[in-house]
Amino acid sequence: MPLCLPAIDISKELALPDLPRHRALIFSNGRKLLVLRREVLVVLGSIVSRKLIYDEDIVCATYSTFQQGEAEGAEALIVCLRKSVHVYYPGGNSHIVSIPFALKTAFPFDSGLLLERDNDQAAILALYSQHRFFTLVDPIGELRVVTTSSTSVVASGESLMYFPKTGLGKSHFLCATFNLRLQTVSVYHVKLSMRTTAVGSSLLRRKRNMSMATPNPSRILEDELYDSIQPPFGSSIQPSMSLDKKRTSTLLSGASSIARMGSEPGYSEPGLPNAGSADLGALRKDLIWTKVGSFNVKARKLHLTVTGLVYEDREAIVVSNRALQQTTVYTYRVLPGIIPTAENSIQIDCLHAVLLNHARFPGWLVAVAKNGSIQLVHPILEITLPPIRVPESYPAITSIASTFDNKVALRTASESRYPIYINLVLEPKNELVSTCMKVLKYFSGSKLYESLWWKAYVITILSLIYPFEGPVESALKVNEITDLLPPARTLHEAYNVDYSLEGLVPFITVALHLIYEETRLDVLARHQLNQLGALLTQLTLWLGWLEQWVAHYMIDPTDFDTTPRLLLTSPSYGPPNIFDHLISLFERTKCDFVFLSQLAEESDQINQIITPRTHSICYVYEVLAAPKLRPSDVVTALAKLGLDSGDLESYPPGIRVPLNNCLLSCQKNPEFEWNNSTLDLVGRRDLAMLTVPELGQELGHASHEFDFSAGRDANSIIHSIAHKNENLLGWDEQSEADRLNITKLIFDKDRKFYEITTLLHQTRIQATNLVIEDDVSEYDSTLLKRETASLVALRTLSIPMGRAALFYAGRMPLLTEKFPIPKFNLNTLIAPSMTTIVLTEGSISDEVIDWGHFHNGVSSGLSISPDAKCITGSWIIFNKPAENNAQHAGFLLALGLNGHLKLLEEWHIYNYLGPKHPMTSIGLLIGMAASLRGTMETKLTKVLSVHAVALLPQGANDLNVPIIVQSAGLIGIGLLYLETLHRRMSETLLSQLGVVKNEQESYMLAAGMALGLINLGKGNDLRGLTDTRV
Repeated sequence: MPLCLPAIDISKELALPDLPRHRALIFSNGRKLLVLRREVLVVLGSIVSRKLIYDEDIVCATYSTFQQGEAEGAEALIVCLRKSVHVYYPGGNSHIVSIPFALKTAFPFDSGLLLERDNDQAAILALYSQHRFFTLVDPIGELRVVTTSSTSVVASGESLMYFPKTGLGKSHFLCATFNLRLQTVSVYHVKLSMRTTAVGSSLLRRKRNMSMATPNPSRILEDELYDSIQPPFGSSIQPSMSLDKKRTSTLLSGASSIARMGSEPGYSEPGLPNAGSADLGALRKDLIWTKVGSFNVKARKLHLTVTGLVYEDREAIVVSNRALQQTTVYTYRVLPGIIPTAENSIQIDCLHAVLLNHARFPGWLVAVAKNGSIQLVHPILEITLPPIRVPESYPAITSIASTFDNKVALRTASESRYPIYINLVLEPKNELVSTCMKVLKYFSGSKLYESLWWKAYVITILSLIYPFEGPVESALKVNEITDLLPPARTLHEAYNVDYSLEGLVPFITVALHLIYEETRLDVLARHQLNQLGALLTQLTLWLGWLEQWVAHYMIDPTDFDTTPRLLLTSPSYGPPNIFDHLISLFERTKCDFVFLSQLAEESDQINQIITPRTHSICYVYEVLAAPKLRPSDVVTALAKLGLDSGDLESYPPGIRVPLNNCLLSCQKNPEFEWNNSTLDLVGRRDLAMLTVPELGQELGHASHEFDFSAGRDANSIIHSIAHKNENLLGWDEQSEADRLNITKLIFDKDRKFYEITTLLHQTRIQATNLVIEDDVSEYDSTLLKRETASLVALRTLSIPMGRAALFYAGRMPLLTEKFPIPKFNLNTLIAPSMTTIVLTEGSISDEVIDWGHFHNGVSSGLSISPDAKCITGSWIIFNKPAENNAQHAGFLLALGLNGHLKLLEEWHIYNYLGPKHPMTSIGLLIGMAASLRGTMETKLTKVLSVHAVALLPQGANDLNVPIIVQSAGLIGIGLLYLETLHRRMSETLLSQLGVVKNEQESYMLAAGMALGLINLGKGNDLRGLTDTRV
């Protein structure tokens, strides 16, 4: 339901579960966190994918990236409790970090997590009592300490209110704290510590600490006294939402250098003994804070929201006071190597305001006005966009819960259990219009570019450049441009702009022409080319430019207004032509082609942003036109620009053909130093597979990114998590339906896949024909039907082997759901009598049925992709039945064949092997050996050794292990020592081939196979096996 454009209410589309009052946090890629008192719901789009329940209150829940550790660079879900931090990685791994103090709050940042210790409770270790703030940059590493510079002190009553989540040390440098006792907000400059090496021994630390200086108390008191008599910001209250700028004094001298920061620690902790710096070396210093200034606020912490924003060389701290219904923006000027200096404060009268967390629209605030409407405000550019009216049927909006990109979560005054989610329309969806809008930024400056309110680009540009002195002439020839003059005039009159673009019209026209030339280089943009050509035809006619400008766009001018209406500067040259420019490179002649960077007097970077195709093709053709051309130079230039074969296909044929000739020339003779992307460009991905084996795996089987599991609503998923013991469906119908639907799209007339899936359906009653003679008695007829049903049941038990080949590596299981394994239906429908025969006990031996279930487990396990990241020991135990059975044993074997048993914990192995279930032992031993094949791993060798007589020491031959399990142990040895030519193992296995006993035939066969696996491919190099002792 639209609120008021440009905003759309998407709450009903999300259909989130009905919850008690909670915090709603929005993140990238449609992720949301619904945080209750002791629960966290992870939402992807409109589906609740995970529910986490804890035994204590939650302090903070967020996403962050750790730059160190086993999953470096992977964004993890982090839930902070009072005494611990839970870290969940996307692949399924998780960590629980115990904290030696009571946690008060936590903030994510680029490298991990910033933690604040609760000052009211003592830490477990005295070392941690000396510091208030710590960083966690590695879930399995040590905490690091946050210190202050020699001129700064963080008072014991201050608590952290804001810390930059991204760009720390690059674009964001400020954080803020709140002192409840003094009711002040303090601003600190954050500097990354230059110490990158690990802390050494305790002796070395003691030597370092001896050289540390003690902070000068008199200097600190002078700084605090100076701040107390020099209030940095004034205060003013305006009756309406307005921007009130106030000039203020500089807090610190601009000559203050950051280089002198961080020499000493400086946290003021009244009540704690002064331990000096004796223990500081035990914790690594990570961040250094320097106080920039402070200002008074009259509010409790509950009513304050502190955020930060950055725009160009300005950084601001935004303090929203819900008690006073005011938001104040304190602006600082940030220069490299200099302490930020305060510039001004801007006050906004509103109920609440927070930063619009959008990468492409920096510096914007989302504010709730006193009348309940939503407004976008840019405090640095002093721009306030028209309000977004909220219908009266909506509950009153009180505050903003969270923002990310275009999405905003709003809190209401009612007792509704969920916030209102809206989607802001902030930019055009049309790529051509978006590119044209960017051009204005480089001619009119950031302020005008950000303030344009437009319905369509043509209407906007006409409203700004067309002379509307009198009424629009009715005699104007009507075309797609002049038809928009009436709405352009309406916009011109409604939006009273005191800035004229009249002097920039020639430059804008030439810039649009360069975009036209850019669009000519894309064969897929024919429609956009015609639209832009019509606009430029009319503009050049109104400007009275040379006839060759009008003719260049190849549009009949008879329907266009030919009266010059914009008598401005006319260029003395013809229209720049990208094709003429490329030809001139080969002819060594001069061509009047203007680049956008030359027109706007900017750097070459804007050529890459606005006209990337022109920039790329000109660079490549300069290489192509070089006197001493080598085709490999052209390929290197294409790879440097990041162009691939798909990009080249979108260029016009005349440009593409010479480049393709160079690619074909290099295909037979590639350069040795080319990387994988360059080899892929010339069509030699086979060579890339030699250096990156994972590429071969991608070609060998489909790498599916989608989830074939059944789509379910949030309530059903939460119910399945709460009721873990309920029976799973034996057949995943939705998964099979997805396969059939995709196959129908690709091969709409080919029914082979449909037919084979029908034949391999094992969960429904199998049908067969049995013709019985009329003279057969009813008793004999029943016996015949039972015999036939037994044969059909045997056929059904063999179905998993075919399913394993058909559905191999086709599924990516969900971490929170048990993996469904199709069950057997051994009943048979006999036609034409249409009698259903239920398989009786004893018709098929139990051993045959067990092997059928074993292969059923193997088939299901092999359907899991080897690239699945969530297969951990915990997930395997989650799928383990109450008692070991043959089906789960086959499932373990399949997981091992796909390499998912590499990291199975020792206690899990013991729990599987302890009950001595033969088939479970077989599946686990061979599966683990297959996962670790060729590694000669010591621990697994010991596990396999106790399951085979041949590998036991002398005198320990009394082994109470079935022969079939011993055979599996030998096969495991063969896989574990695959192609290693291991002499000792070869001798041991060779010794088992001498005695022939019928009951040990499988054992000797396994010994021979293992011997062959160990020496596989080594037939021409058996020197290590000479004089073998048997």
